Amino acid sequence: VERSRGLGDVYKRQPYIDILDEGEELAGDNRGFEQGDTSGWGHGSNVSLTAQSTVVHNGSYAGKVDFVAASGYRNVYTQYSNAKQNWWYRLSIWAKRPDGAGSRTYALRLIENYPTWSILASRWITVTENWQEFVLYGKTDNDTERIQLMLVGDNYTDADTVYIDDASIKEVSYIKTRLGNLEGIPYCSGSGL
Repeated sequence: VERSRGLGDVYKRQPYIDILDEGEELAGDNRGFEQGDTSGWGHGSNVSLTAQSTVVHNGSYAGKVDFVAASGYRNVYTQYSNAKQNWWYRLSIWAKRPDGAGSRTYALRLIENYPTWSILASRWITVTENWQEFVLYGKTDNDTERIQLMLVGDNYTDADTVYIDDASIKEVSYIKTRLGNLEGIPYCSGSGL
C-alpha cells in the first residue's frame, strides 16, 4: 500500500490515497535515459537536457536538467502516452540536486493532450542533494487522450541544475481514500499550480 499527499498547500484537507492495485506501465520511450540520450523527452526553451553517466539513480544513465537564468518555459516532460478517459494514474520520478546545492522546490505535474496541454494534477516537491522518489496521483477527464509527466522550475529565475531518472506512468485499477470515497481525492484541473 502506497500513501501519498497531493496539493497540501492548495487544499485545506487532503485525504490519504490508498493504492491497492497498480496496473501496467504505460508505453513510453527512454524514461530512465538508458539509451544514453534524451529521446523520449522534451523540454522548454529555457532548459538544456542531457543524458549523463556520472550522477545516476539506477542503471548507467540519468538526465541532467540545466535551467537557464530566465523566467518561464523551464520544464522537462516525458513523451506522451495514450491514456484512458476518467481513469486514475500514478506518476513518479527520481530526482536530486548537485552535491552542495541544498534543496529547492519544483512542481511535478500530470499534463494532458499535447500539444494544447492542460494540468490534470500538480504538487510541489522539495528536491535535495539525495536521490528521492516523488509520486503524483491524478485522474484524467472526459476528453483526455494523451498524458505526460512534467517537472517545472518556473518558480525561480536563476540558473539551476537537477538530475532526474526512472520516470514512470502507471494505470491504477483500484483506488480509494481512507474515507472510502473514490472521487474524494482532490486534484488540480485547469490552471492549478
